[in-house]
Amino acid sequence: MSGTATYSTIMRAIYFALALLLVGSAPLFADDEGNFKTEGAIQTIDADSLVVNGFVFEVNSQTRVKDDSLGMISYSDLQQGDWVKVEAESMRNNRYLAREIKRKNRDNDHDDDHGDDDHDGRELETRGYISALGDSSLTVNDYTFLVTPYTMFKAENDMMIGYDDLAVDMEVKVEGYWQGDTLLIAKKVEVKDGEDHHEDEIEFKGVIDSVLSDAIAINNYIILVNDQTSIKLAHDVLGSLQDLTAGMYVEVEARYTDSALVALKIHVENDQEKEIEITGAIDSVGTDFITVLGYHVIIDAYTRIYNYNSDSLGIASLEKGLRVKVKGNLTADNTITARKIKVKRFYENKVEFYGDITAIGANDIQVGQTLFNTDSNTVVFDDLHNRIGLDQLTVGMYVEVKGRYDDSGVLWAVKIKVEDRNRGMVEYTGEIISISADSINVNNRLFFVDSTTAIFGFQGQAISFDSLKVGDVVEVKAEMLADGTFKALKIKLEDSSDMIMVVGPITAISDSSIWVNGPQFRFTGNTTILDKNYQPVNLSQYAIGDDVTLLAVNDGSGSPQVVQSQLGVNATITGLPVEKGTVVAPRAFILNANYPNPFNPETTISFSANYQGFRQVTLEVYDITGRKIQTLFSGPLDAGQYRFKWNGRNALGQASASGMYFYRLTSGSNVISRKMILLR
Repeated sequence: MSGTATYSTIMRAIYFALALLLVGSAPLFADDEGNFKTEGAIQTIDADSLVVNGFVFEVNSQTRVKDDSLGMISYSDLQQGDWVKVEAESMRNNRYLAREIKRKNRDNDHDDDHGDDDHDGRELETRGYISALGDSSLTVNDYTFLVTPYTMFKAENDMMIGYDDLAVDMEVKVEGYWQGDTLLIAKKVEVKDGEDHHEDEIEFKGVIDSVLSDAIAINNYIILVNDQTSIKLAHDVLGSLQDLTAGMYVEVEARYTDSALVALKIHVENDQEKEIEITGAIDSVGTDFITVLGYHVIIDAYTRIYNYNSDSLGIASLEKGLRVKVKGNLTADNTITARKIKVKRFYENKVEFYGDITAIGANDIQVGQTLFNTDSNTVVFDDLHNRIGLDQLTVGMYVEVKGRYDDSGVLWAVKIKVEDRNRGMVEYTGEIISISADSINVNNRLFFVDSTTAIFGFQGQAISFDSLKVGDVVEVKAEMLADGTFKALKIKLEDSSDMIMVVGPITAISDSSIWVNGPQFRFTGNTTILDKNYQPVNLSQYAIGDDVTLLAVNDGSGSPQVVQSQLGVNATITGLPVEKGTVVAPRAFILNANYPNPFNPETTISFSANYQGFRQVTLEVYDITGRKIQTLFSGPLDAGQYRFKWNGRNALGQASASGMYFYRLTSGSNVISRKMILLR
């Protein structure tokens, strides 16, 4: 018993020291005015300085020292372990001069709201890639978590795994808590399966060219129809392939299986139900509806609700202020029957509409039932992206409108673009595999890019094509050309391989940075700062102790740059458990990151199969051009966990060159791929 206690004491001391070093070595920020605040226990104290949260504060005769109940006190009254709030200004050599030190009685402070006494309620969650693994610790986004016998490890399908299943560069979500002021304990480690963005689904819009015995043709694309295809005719009447005819305007959701396209859903549009698409913030949520931009959006059994990861959500995940894209039919005045509701990850102050022009005035235009004001600043384009005048628009045209509200609540049209609905359109979301001077490869789908392609960042701001990089996740809207190729009309960033997510309490704050239990996060002029209700605020509205959800880009500076911050815990964005009643469909496969990666001479690829009975499964390796290099397995598999090795050689036994490769798991309509790097 005593030996165990001694070992435990030694290990706790070691991890305490490591955690203190990590926090103390965190990069510090000094703004123009040098303002800085933090709150925590005094770790060390001497005659002219003290350490709080790893920050060193110098003390002089001008430093004011206060107590919650006693008023002004002497600096000598402070001692190690006291809980204090420090306001300081920056000095040289990563030190601060304390202007005021306030000792706080934590028994009477609002910090009691954080939770139980075991870990002071200071919980932390982060998602990212494992950068280091120790005997009983792991590091993610510069946070080092101690692993205990009580730490839970699991895959996204709730399958229990062990600590030994973790590997460096594996993407994980870690939930932890602070024990004391420096020891970070991992409660749960969840391995992300890498299936996000790899559904390989594509949406077609256009006129049916012909109907075959088992397929339809749209703009030279043959889309197979099988027993699993859902076909909806006018007024949501279910139909079959025999009900489809050439000339019908349809929206098709399809999935690539090997080289074939298989239709998941086909929706026929008719004259009475006008298609409309709007993007804006939710005004209110009911039991079977939401209101967005003044429209009553009906949600029924056919409505698909999902997020940027293509994860299925329920109506319980929707809340006031959340930004969504709604697609559906305008079935009555200001009423939309929704087919799709996509929850947007990032805030934007613009609204977007796709619909028919129903009225045109001297200084306004109505799309659907929404009136936009127009003026000389409104930019108008035809379907070929040529600049035209407002007087060339006519009632009945199908247009895309981007608008904004001014301070008085008036909606203005910023951009209007005419859409030719006879031109086949596609929408596709996936990971950028490669980029050339005039094209972008998204999940092995090639989209050509030219000067008319509009490219937008996370918050809808225009960015350059050069800003995109391999590993980014993008939403692409494109047109199908006569030769069957795709030309990208719009590319919108959805996620980045450099994006990290952190949820936890603010432990320190300055004019342009915050610290979340250690690491510093920098705010820039492009950072979106939100309150709990998704409303823009400034950083002065944030306070020490507030829980915050951060989405930041790790740009290599040591202090991640915040793209968006929001007070509180946003379950839809973080992936935390959503409210009761939400149904998430289980995934048939979990394809893990290969290990090691990069590798030489071989690597292990593992996956888990979660279904009943046997299924035909194929695991293949491709090079960056899409050429198949090797088949690692092809045959029937029952449910279970499987591992296969690739020795870096092709089907002929020849050594493959250094570079990026892709491994793809295929089973029926399930197609998942991930990338790996071979270094000779």
